[in-house]
Parts: sequence; C-alpha cells; structure tokens
Amino acid sequence: MKTESDPSYWAELDESSCPCGGSGWASRKSEYVNCPIHYNGQLHPETQALLLDEPLKLQEEERRSRLQYRVRQSQEKIAELKAELRQEEYNLQYLQLELVKRTPTIKMKAISPDIALEMKPKTLELDLDLEEI
Repeated sequence: MKTESDPSYWAELDESSCPCGGSGWASRKSEYVNCPIHYNGQLHPETQALLLDEPLKLQEEERRSRLQYRVRQSQEKIAELKAELRQEEYNLQYLQLELVKRTPTIKMKAISPDIALEMKPKTLELDLDLEEI
C-alpha cells in the first residue's frame, strides 16, 4: 500500500502540478526528496543555494551531478542485464541438454561411507568342518 511518504504516491507527471515543480526535488516534511518522475541528477536545492555566488562552480557541480546520476543508471542497467544474461545462459544450457536427452537430474544427498557399510548385505559365517560333511 502506498503511503504519503512514498514518492510514487505524491509525484505527478505534469510538472506544474507535481510538488517538485519539475526541479526533481520536492520539499516533504522539512526535507528534500527525489521526485521519481522528474529527478535526473539535478543538484540538491540547498547545494544550489550555497553555490549561487559562484556560477562557474555551480555549473560544474550541476554537470557532475548529472553525470553521477547517469553513471548510477548505467550501473543499474548493467546489473539487470547481467542477471537476465545469466538466466538466458541457464535456459540455453537446459535446452541443449534436453536436445541430447541429458537433462540434469535431481541430486541426491551423498551417503557417508559408514552408512554404506551398514547397508551392505552381511555374509553368514558358518563354522563347519568339511570332514563332518
């Protein structure tokens, strides 16, 4: 269930009606949170306020912030694709084994040697004299 603290609860597609106003940051309960729709690496509003006197540094920080965001997005995408690739490799291997009718079987638990010895059929030892027979 979505609650008011969940950003997807309050975020709006339309920038004019979204609490972030299209800036990517919304002030919620005396703190700023990323807007899940409009945030794409914008600087935190408090950082922007601190750097207003230094326009070149502000511009550089905005550029770096956007690049860091894009790097994180690329890393997440790569992780998703790697997981998908592993699953497809597994599916391929399974299909190839199925093709040669060597599908993997369920592995049984290993039997310890002590148990295996106990399960051996025991031989009967008879003390018979061959002379008596």
